[in-house]
Amino acid sequence: MKIFDCLIIGLGKVGLTYDLNKKSFLTHVKSVEFHQNFRLRGVIDSNIEKRKLFEKYYNYPTYCSVEEASINKYSLVIVAVPTNFHLKVITKVLRNIKPRVILCEKPLSYNSSDARAIVNLCKKYNVELFVNYIRRSDPSVKKIKMHLNTLKKSTVKGVCWYNKGLLHSCTHFLDLCDYWLGSLKKIKLISKKKKFGKDDYCLDFSAEFKNGEVTFLNSDKYFSHYSIELFSNLGRIRYDYEGNFVYLNKKKDSFENIEEIEKKKIIFKNEMNYSQLNVLNEIHNFLEKKKFLLCSGKDSLKNNLKIFKFLEFI
Repeated sequence: MKIFDCLIIGLGKVGLTYDLNKKSFLTHVKSVEFHQNFRLRGVIDSNIEKRKLFEKYYNYPTYCSVEEASINKYSLVIVAVPTNFHLKVITKVLRNIKPRVILCEKPLSYNSSDARAIVNLCKKYNVELFVNYIRRSDPSVKKIKMHLNTLKKSTVKGVCWYNKGLLHSCTHFLDLCDYWLGSLKKIKLISKKKKFGKDDYCLDFSAEFKNGEVTFLNSDKYFSHYSIELFSNLGRIRYDYEGNFVYLNKKKDSFENIEEIEKKKIIFKNEMNYSQLNVLNEIHNFLEKKKFLLCSGKDSLKNNLKIFKFLEFI
């Protein structure tokens, strides 16, 4: 069995701390250490306190820079630093390490020029770039796609509730809808945009995809849950609580009551507590030249450019 060496850059929440002392696999460090096809060869963080925290739980080399870590070769480099540092860090990785794959945390960038530069640089160095939209790798998402693929000439309508910013959080669900419903075609504003932090926005909008339309609503002031409802000839698909509760209510017959509808409900198994492990499974599939399901840097850039253009004109 071939083992692929991995380097992780960034020891923040998704890098290290989300699942400390928990049974879930929500971070890159814990998932790489556990996965049978990957070997953790080291981590990088410029913050000495974060390196000390890592060393309290794990016994792997720690580095303060990409240059220092470049003494080894790596098949996979995971970039989990703040978004504004993505271009700088990925440029250093490409020049000093040149792995087979870079997995970059979402969003790729807060602006179109950096996003383009990252994708073009990876292409120049012949390094595969994926953006870590974790939900594509979940079995419930794949089941929904399978059901939606049975629709023939039927438009899907949907509603998505999201919190935090458009780029930080909502792109998770834009990516899901892009996977489920085909490519993103057009975005139309519903409410005024409001600043979220320094580089992001909160707003309501509708998005037209190849096979449907979804209205995205920001619920930051009311309730944090993240959900998508899709309506079609299949019935109602509900992707709720960040993907931790997913089911299909089949199309209602004329005289069915609520109890009968609930009895027919199809619940889709999710593995959100193993999200980063499932992403690694897909990366392993890619490395072994098998079928894989991940968001490529090219696909992420395509949708990001549409979002940036939309934000410029509102």
